[in-house]
Amino acid sequence: MKEKITSNISRPWNDLPMDLLELLVRHVTLVDSIRLCASCKVWNLTSNSIPMAKTCPWLMYQEKLDGTYKLLDSLNRKEYTTKIGLPWSVFPTKMLCSKDGWVIVLGGNRAVFMVNPIIQHIVKLPTLQVTDEDFHGITFTSIPTLLDCVVMGICTNRSDKYSIEFHVWHSGEEELTIIYDDEIPFSIANTNPVYLHGKLYYLGEAGELGVFDPVEQNWEMLDKPEPVYTEDNLPFMGTEDCYLLELGGDLVSVFRYNYFNYEICVFKLDKLKMEWIQLSRRPYRLDIFS
Repeated sequence: MKEKITSNISRPWNDLPMDLLELLVRHVTLVDSIRLCASCKVWNLTSNSIPMAKTCPWLMYQEKLDGTYKLLDSLNRKEYTTKIGLPWSVFPTKMLCSKDGWVIVLGGNRAVFMVNPIIQHIVKLPTLQVTDEDFHGITFTSIPTLLDCVVMGICTNRSDKYSIEFHVWHSGEEELTIIYDDEIPFSIANTNPVYLHGKLYYLGEAGELGVFDPVEQNWEMLDKPEPVYTEDNLPFMGTEDCYLLELGGDLVSVFRYNYFNYEICVFKLDKLKMEWIQLSRRPYRLDIFS
């Protein structure tokens, strides 16, 4: 009996039963779960079968111009400091979009990188040769370490707002492919496109919707949904912010009218009827003096 007790006490941690390990990972933060899987070779080999910790979106911001970034886990009230390792010549940087733990970062001289601040991984993308005035948004289909990763940016021609350029990058390529279209029937909103069900969706300033197929590399303006705004109630140019989001597999559009009353309207796309459904009976209102 004494030998059996001694044997149990000295049992190595890498021999921990998988069911107990899975219970443990469910109760740690994302960073701690990554550290846990990196603790030993056995846990690293079995990490694919371990469910990742449940996390909410984090806030990432650049605190100093020395390559230091802050990661704020608001759910667990924890803050982490990381240095991604970008070249000094690209600072300061601007974060354009994020998904699945990866962030597209724009630096000096229009240098573009995809970075993972947790695992310290950097992927250099071709330079984005557009100005801030012409740039509308960017997104990616999957993490850049996968062969099917596609990065898609959208820009407009300054002389013709209905002429747009799709800047496309496929994993492993050294240059961007630029696809032109000069017959866009609506004005593109300044918001990132959304990748959903194999297609990239773009929002118009009045609520129109366009879709781009990254495989076939063709663009289509959808007949539905109908615009949120008509010609009679279209906001003044420059007085509204528009956003397109994905929420639980649905497309959600947000319109913030910031001329007088800072009105916010949120709509969800009804996929069967292909129409925008307002998520509240009355628009949200923010008091400018509150």
